[in-house]
Amino acid sequence: MSHQIERPKWFRQVQERKIFLGILKYGRPMLFEVFVEPGHVVTVGLDDLRPTLGVSRDAERDFQEADMLASRAFTEGRFDDWVQWPYGGVVTGTPPFD
Repeated sequence: MSHQIERPKWFRQVQERKIFLGILKYGRPMLFEVFVEPGHVVTVGLDDLRPTLGVSRDAERDFQEADMLASRAFTEGRFDDWVQWPYGGVVTGTPPFD
């Protein structure tokens, strides 16, 4: 039996959450781009990020750390940085695919 290892995915935060009038539903959602393969980037909200990356329940703590890396890069203005899931590496520019 052959086990196929899924190719790592890369993601970055592209929009921060904004709350207007003190009510979240009137705010702007937090958005992420996920670079899933060469030439294919999808934009998702925080609720859809985990399923898009394939985050399992067992990997929740690792995901939180990767999400903090993406948030820190966004906050610091490093909009070209991508975080690798599930390994947590960071690259600037286009993510490498081997």
